[in-house]
Amino acid sequence: MTHTAHARLGAALLCGAVLCGCDRDPTALVVVFETDLHQPMELDALHVQVERGSKVQWEQRYVLGKDVRLPASLTLLPGDDFSPVSITATGTREDDPVVIRQARVGFLEGRVLMLPIGLHRACYEALPCPSGETCIDGHCRNADVEAATLPDYDANDPLPSSDLALHDGPQDAGIDGSASPHDSTTEQRSDLEQDVSQGCTMPSWQKSCPNGYCEVPAGCFLMGSPKSDPCFAYDEVQREVRLTRGFSISESEVTRAQFAQRMDYSPSSQTKSCTAQSCPVETVNWHEAAAYCNALSSNENLEPCYVCQGAQELTRCAIASAFTGTGKVFFDCKGYRLPSEAEWEYAYRAGTQSALYNGEMDGNCNTSPLATLIAWYDGSPKPVMQKMPNDLGLHDMAGNVAEWVQDYASTPAATPEVDPLVLTTALQRILRGGWYAGYANTLRAAARDRRSETDRLASAGFRCARTR
Repeated sequence: MTHTAHARLGAALLCGAVLCGCDRDPTALVVVFETDLHQPMELDALHVQVERGSKVQWEQRYVLGKDVRLPASLTLLPGDDFSPVSITATGTREDDPVVIRQARVGFLEGRVLMLPIGLHRACYEALPCPSGETCIDGHCRNADVEAATLPDYDANDPLPSSDLALHDGPQDAGIDGSASPHDSTTEQRSDLEQDVSQGCTMPSWQKSCPNGYCEVPAGCFLMGSPKSDPCFAYDEVQREVRLTRGFSISESEVTRAQFAQRMDYSPSSQTKSCTAQSCPVETVNWHEAAAYCNALSSNENLEPCYVCQGAQELTRCAIASAFTGTGKVFFDCKGYRLPSEAEWEYAYRAGTQSALYNGEMDGNCNTSPLATLIAWYDGSPKPVMQKMPNDLGLHDMAGNVAEWVQDYASTPAATPEVDPLVLTTALQRILRGGWYAGYANTLRAAARDRRSETDRLASAGFRCARTR
């Protein structure tokens, strides 16, 4: 595959149902697929289908992060037929369609036109649009595009402003949604050292994990990733975060045995290769995770942090009234709870600022020798605590199963924060840590995922925390 400003998916020469040659002036439609969704955590594959009339002329599926990374282009050549084509781009996650975009457009003889097709967050998991319409900016709109309104394709500027571009991501990022690869950590480290000199650092500590919970001191750190990170995603905004309360967090992900003991049922899939009781529990939604933390509190006669109703996958939990509302603080709860997203990343880093807690990525977002030392990400979950822990004593913070945290999904601002916690109700909650069948970039300290809080994902588990 060649790379210029974006990856090229290839060229399809359309002429009825067969391929043919052309002897006229160049005529083509360059379709540029782009996204503001995280690849591959929110979007792991792209399926493209091109139809003319009622016949499928061309289709292909691409694994994002392996076959290609968006933005990427597909060049359509008309052959002897200039009639319109219908293009359907379907973004999937774990083989489930999560965002669909369609366009119907013709060719203009002698011109190479550019058609942007965006798979955007505003249309993520949106309801299907009626026939002839497509989701644009969260609304169903006419899928027909007038060819005369499209710009000419420029290989040096493949995403000009247009009605279809609808950028929701960062405007100062590189064309592939990330900054150019950075082949040295020297410049990045100098920025961090300057910040540390101003007092934003994790204080010294003595590793202590009594009863399976590791102690984490209050402190300050840089949350997110720098744009020089080759695997940077738009929502990994780097900013200073200060945590004013120490806390303890489970040294491992909650296991199948632990969950079944407290909850009297076992949600985990029995078809996974990891069926031992020491495997991490999975196929739990956010509410089930919160209910388990509550059960730990009840077992130790601690005030619960949540109010829960229902049973098993129908459980629904919310923060207890004692810890939400004017003048009340969630972190004042002394019972067990899910960690905040900031607490989770702070604990993962354990005083480090590298992409992984054991060092930097080597520029390859798919695999990493260092990631292999700390994480299972080769296709199936494994029993907990088999990989190298971080300096706090925490295992499996990267890989194995992704972990629910307390926060609702949002895109942070690049401003300092103190004890951040996103409580504003949104459609999705945050998951952290990557998972057993992901790519190495999902294992980074700053990598984020987001899913509906009622989703029971075979890739998702959790660990509990407590304010000290």
